[in-house]
Amino acid sequence: MSWFMAPQTKHFRSKPLEYVEFLLGHEGRGSLISALKHKGYATVIVCASAFGGFDSGSNFTRFNMEITLSDTGLENYKEVIKLVFQYIQMLRKQLPCERIYEEMKTMRDIDFDNMEIDDPLDTVEDIAENMAIFPPEHYLNGPEQVFEYKPDLIMDVVNSLTPDRMFVVLQSKTFEDVCKATEKWFKGVYCEGNFEPEFIDMLKTASPKILPFFKSEFKLPEPNKYIPEDFEMKDVDVEGPEPFPVVITDEPDHKVWFHNDEVFEDPECMIYLHLFSKRVCEDARMYALNCLYVELYCNRVAELFFPAGLGGLTSSVEVEREGFRLCYDGYSDKMFKFFKATLEEFFNASENTFNFTAVKVLEQERLFLTEINFDAIANFHYNCGSKDGT
Repeated sequence: MSWFMAPQTKHFRSKPLEYVEFLLGHEGRGSLISALKHKGYATVIVCASAFGGFDSGSNFTRFNMEITLSDTGLENYKEVIKLVFQYIQMLRKQLPCERIYEEMKTMRDIDFDNMEIDDPLDTVEDIAENMAIFPPEHYLNGPEQVFEYKPDLIMDVVNSLTPDRMFVVLQSKTFEDVCKATEKWFKGVYCEGNFEPEFIDMLKTASPKILPFFKSEFKLPEPNKYIPEDFEMKDVDVEGPEPFPVVITDEPDHKVWFHNDEVFEDPECMIYLHLFSKRVCEDARMYALNCLYVELYCNRVAELFFPAGLGGLTSSVEVEREGFRLCYDGYSDKMFKFFKATLEEFFNASENTFNFTAVKVLEQERLFLTEINFDAIANFHYNCGSKDGT
């Protein structure tokens, strides 16, 4: 889905479009993607806007929202569009909200102050592009930071997201028999048309409260409890610099290694947790089931821990030959609170039924397309005790 609106580049100090993009792409409780997942219509939503380039110039700005639909969502794509405008209607009623601006500004300031050193050539290219868009004092931080709160500009963007301005593209192999036209350059087949006037009129009056399948109504994000506050570097009781991790805990059921970073001295930490179990990959069936378990877990906790990602905390889970590997990275201040909460959810298997059908289909496709390779076959034979690899 796309909307064309007045050029936004001149509003780089307040970034009203990025404010609205942040809300439409939010994945927490009461969000648009949360409702779509509960309905089984979609699995991913990505909102995109940028300074410069084709989508943002001196004449116009195009705002794009891409929704990855399930088979059910594709069949009911008009219901998906209706939910989008129900959420936009909620924004019209509840915005502007200065708290959300302050959280957005705080995290952008933190990320800019703790930005990792980039490749010099990439930095020069970025600055050269920024020189065509921003004044000299903002060549470095113009795209990254927010400097002022402009509620009127935020509402101008929200009011630009109307049904009669939207452009919708549906992409699916199921339209192969319907699409008869061929575009000139890449010979792609397509078809085009307009929505019925009655449908457009219905979208204009869509109510954000008619969500009988949803646990809650659409609402703005709750205050983010994962925004870091303490950036003080901690003193570590380790004798001299250690080139490699050292064992600090050695028990029969677990072992802990630690390595203190003495090079970059950033207020960040990384945690790697290995859970060893031979059953995880003892055969192809168990491997597939555990891959599905991980995807169901990630899908279920996405809305619960999305605020942590906004607070600079990331986590991932991988299925390996020896078991599971959980990886964490981010600012140290709220890391262990995040670490403990995610572990409790990971072992809560009884809750792993949310959006089951859609996740199962996607995982089947992923396994077929990416896991049928020599590494997967080798791991399977290794775990099944094959000696000759046949």
